[in-house]
Amino acid sequence: MPGADTSTHDVLWSPPSDVRDTTRIGDYLDWLRRRTGQEFDDYAALWEWSVGDPNAFWLSVWDYFDPPADTRPTVGLADDSMPGAV
Repeated sequence: MPGADTSTHDVLWSPPSDVRDTTRIGDYLDWLRRRTGQEFDDYAALWEWSVGDPNAFWLSVWDYFDPPADTRPTVGLADDSMPGAV
């Protein structure tokens, strides 16, 4: 609820301290740093980039996962309008 005081709620889950070393998203973040020089301190920073430059984000996801395909897409999103992104 907007404006609700959440200071008294218990945290249900927090990522482990070694999350960058033991998870796929950590590996992706390291790959991005090596490949593009981009550094993201945390998930929130990665999210900001993904919504600020969705085309670059989704193309990087394509490149990271390297799915079998005849050609690499030229755009990450054909239509980035929300809701309804394609």
